[in-house]
Amino acid sequence: MKKTLGPIFLFFFFFLVYLVSTAPSVFWWDSGELVANVKTLGVPHRPGFPLYVLLAKLFSYLPIGGFVYQQNLFSGFCGAIALVFFHLSLVMFLGRQNDLLGGSAARRNLVAFFTTLTIGFTFTFWIQAVRAEVYTLGAFLFTFALYCFLRATPRPRPEAMRQPSANFNRPNQELPGEENAAYVPEIIKVGNYATARWFWLGIFAAFLGLGNHHITLLATFPFLFAIAGPATFGGLSFKKWMGVVFLFILGISTYLYLPVRAWSQPLFNWGGHTDFETTANLVLATDSYQTISTSVMDNLVKIHQLLSILFDQLGIGLFFFAFGGLLILLFVNKSWFWKVALLLVGNLVVTALLAAEVIPDNPDLHGYLVFSLFALGLGIATTIAAFFGVVEHAAGAVANFLVGFARVGLAGAFLLFSLLPWTFSRPLCDLSENRIALKMAQEALSPVPPGGVVFLDSPALDFVLRGVQYGEGWRRDVVVVNRAFMGADWYRKSLIENFPRLASVFSSKTKKKDGDALFRLWASRLAQKRVPIFLEFTERDKGLVDRLQPTGFLFQLIDTPFVLDTVAVERQLMWEVSNLWTEDDRVMQNDPQAVKMLVLYLYRSGLYYEWRGAKKKALNRFQKTVAWGEKGEDMQKRILKLEKEITLAERKTAGSPPMAVSEPKKPRGKVSR
Repeated sequence: MKKTLGPIFLFFFFFLVYLVSTAPSVFWWDSGELVANVKTLGVPHRPGFPLYVLLAKLFSYLPIGGFVYQQNLFSGFCGAIALVFFHLSLVMFLGRQNDLLGGSAARRNLVAFFTTLTIGFTFTFWIQAVRAEVYTLGAFLFTFALYCFLRATPRPRPEAMRQPSANFNRPNQELPGEENAAYVPEIIKVGNYATARWFWLGIFAAFLGLGNHHITLLATFPFLFAIAGPATFGGLSFKKWMGVVFLFILGISTYLYLPVRAWSQPLFNWGGHTDFETTANLVLATDSYQTISTSVMDNLVKIHQLLSILFDQLGIGLFFFAFGGLLILLFVNKSWFWKVALLLVGNLVVTALLAAEVIPDNPDLHGYLVFSLFALGLGIATTIAAFFGVVEHAAGAVANFLVGFARVGLAGAFLLFSLLPWTFSRPLCDLSENRIALKMAQEALSPVPPGGVVFLDSPALDFVLRGVQYGEGWRRDVVVVNRAFMGADWYRKSLIENFPRLASVFSSKTKKKDGDALFRLWASRLAQKRVPIFLEFTERDKGLVDRLQPTGFLFQLIDTPFVLDTVAVERQLMWEVSNLWTEDDRVMQNDPQAVKMLVLYLYRSGLYYEWRGAKKKALNRFQKTVAWGEKGEDMQKRILKLEKEITLAERKTAGSPPMAVSEPKKPRGKVSR
């Protein structure tokens, strides 16, 4: 009973932390898309995530809050369970080391607790647990497989048979453990049910994880294989290998959901797959291989950038603790050093290959790095355990009563140390008050009349609108079209199937594949049907500025030229004052993606006013983008250019000859005279 109290407390502790910091509604990027697909049982983007969709759908039947909130909470639930199994795995990992690192069971549990606190409070892990995402489910399946394999492998001698803590082994002396424990039978050779069941359960958990985010989990398979032991797999009989194959097929059988669901024509079916070949392309993400860089130097630069991200998560102290622990393992237990290095390097290499660019504040990129974080956690636990071992030994050499004081002092110090990531991450990961994505989506759709069509350019806003429309059930009477996908046959087909009243507009009979050409064609067809058209203004829409009317975040495309008079400008300005966020908004400042979306709107609206000749309005928008952090050289040049043009225009209007650019500005009073 006592052994279960610690993990139970740890689960409820982290689940409560994630519960109070969970996003109340949709969040950015894939979260909105996943919410919409879980709601409609659709097929998300590659590789399809069938296991996540099915489990999240089951979780949604719990009577807890609204649907979107349930999806966000599901991530926190999986994250809390993942940390519990990581804690249990750390305890067993330390038990396989010598007395300097292992020590008593109480010490191992304490060290594991401090390390789990560190990992659970990093931005990399925490941000995955407070929004609808697939990464905490993958973390849970990985840590559970790790726990099972550790339970299945031979263990060191019982506590009573271990050497006294004052007698330390030589650095490279191996204790009777997983490497040379001849007195402990191997799990498969003897067929001991007490250990073999954990082996088979670990195999199934690892293969089941392939139905979630298979690419990142595959990178951990060499590590898990090394934990189970090459000798274990080498000693399997043909019958037992057939058992492994059966569990593999059973684990990936969740992918049968994709073609079965596609045959029923769901509302969302990414890629429009209907047969084995197209389903395989979706699952294997074959089109993404074209973006993989084969340059060794480029990938080394990316790995360095990824390590910098992890450094920022942990801070200098914990980061050096992690690599210091790897160095200790190199001298104390080389077998475990190579295992941990295999996990760390494998995850970094796969992430570097898959990431087109390394964006430090991209939460999805951090989701890929969760397994690297677990590897560094093993190093942190090793260093903390070494501190306890050395200090207890030194205190015991002086007086036995000092050992207790040393333990308490170290426990307090490492507790504070393990909470350092919390101080860095809490402002960014506490999404309990963050409704920015929801508000932006609602403000974008509010001016659109029923039956209107909205053309979007930003995938982030597109995914958010999906989550709001189908997760929150708000404004489903509006048709949302992503201009980036219009050239794909499967996307046009899905529009025709989902919106039959506009089938003639979205007809795929046209030979035009270019998104901009299709947009102009579809816009003309919609105008003939008197369907209201709204769009997210982009740099490619310069030829339409005379027919675009500002309506909040979007612009309405009208038939006749729009007169940009004072009334129209003031109406849009009043909307911005009422709905846009200010620079001192705390929630906005802690949401990097929301800031990017706001800067993008301000920049594009500035382009609109500049191309319409309203240069002062354009300058105002560009200056606001700078106030929000846009410090690019092109933006500075654009602002200087507008300032000069406005100054020259004012002087020309005042009747004064234009002055050279290098001359200092004279007081306005002298100019007027």
